[in-house]
Amino acid sequence: MKNIIELSAIKKIYKMGSEKIVALNNINLNFEQNKIYCILGTSGSGKSTLLNLIAGLEKPSAGQILFKNMHIENFNEEQLAEFRKKYIGFVFQSYNLFPTMTALENVSLPLVFSRVPKKIRIKRAREMLKNVGLENRINHKPSQMSGGQQQRVSIARAFVNNPQVIFADEPTGNLDTKTTFEMMDLITGIARKNNQTLIIVTHDLEISDYADTIIHIRDGVVDEIKNKE
Repeated sequence: MKNIIELSAIKKIYKMGSEKIVALNNINLNFEQNKIYCILGTSGSGKSTLLNLIAGLEKPSAGQILFKNMHIENFNEEQLAEFRKKYIGFVFQSYNLFPTMTALENVSLPLVFSRVPKKIRIKRAREMLKNVGLENRINHKPSQMSGGQQQRVSIARAFVNNPQVIFADEPTGNLDTKTTFEMMDLITGIARKNNQTLIIVTHDLEISDYADTIIHIRDGVVDEIKNKE
């Protein structure tokens, strides 16, 4: 398969006063289209920093990040915003829903930024909410929904713009075990159906079972890469 993301000699160094903290050191990774990846590591291993770099939320201290042959490490803030809008979807641990908006409004928000006409926005948002089993909750606000329902809204929002890559950062961290597996079945099922690349960041070994490739990160370096047969 063709690589959609290629990382070469990536370093990320944070400065705290006179001290330098190496968060990532010489990361070389390729991510293929239409596959599910898990970046697995303990707290402080550098896994979330790696996700932030790939998604264009942070810039590397050194190295190259190629996304569809675009050098996103050279993008300015305006270019990065456009890049994320066009290619990326996010599922967060804390849902990141707007509390004053309904489920329908939260899901349609990425389409607003993409200047999709209102009639089409509403239609697509309704379809996504139906796909995640929330067709009866479209007018509910986050405070009127359970954690699992809020995460379903978050998943619908991440996929509504049909992005090529979905990033899921500890997507089940606030959920019970039963709901965790329901959410993972949902996220991976949609990604496989739409031939999207899914990159999951987690510390949970059970979550990593959903991936085609598991990338173990330890102390800012790639410790091991496991590919499922």
